Amino acid sequence: MKTETFCGEFEGALPFRQGLFLINPDGSGYLMGNRCQLCGVTFFPRREFCIECYQRSHLEEVKLDTTGTLYTFTTVFRAAPGFKTPYMVGYIDLEKNGVRIFAPITDCRPEALKIGIRMELVFGKMNKTPKDEIDKKQLTYQFRPPRQPSNRKGFI
Repeated sequence: MKTETFCGEFEGALPFRQGLFLINPDGSGYLMGNRCQLCGVTFFPRREFCIECYQRSHLEEVKLDTTGTLYTFTTVFRAAPGFKTPYMVGYIDLEKNGVRIFAPITDCRPEALKIGIRMELVFGKMNKTPKDEIDKKQLTYQFRPPRQPSNRKGFI
């Protein structure tokens, strides 16, 4: 099995599950899906066969879009052991790919979220208390509202 390796900010990190995403040295990256060449359906995570037409031999790997629209979200106050609460999760529609993705939401307060806002893909550490060295290195995909450009002028 091929193991992803990361550079730059994420050097030494391990994806929480192999084959979900790739990260570039600059920290940008993308989710990896697949698309059926016969019926055009796109999947994330990747599938072994098309769940629409049941074909195996016509799936191609595709890079999924890195932006989407927040379909719905919630704040989690009670979680599985080891996960730090509260945290937010939601479904993000990647319109260009026709895929709806369940993902952690990061870098914002709950009151900043509104259904229908734009979201961007980012990568970060898992939101859990590490039990061992592997847990400390686990990396996942997340979404956040896009950063607004600063209107502040430099200091003189």
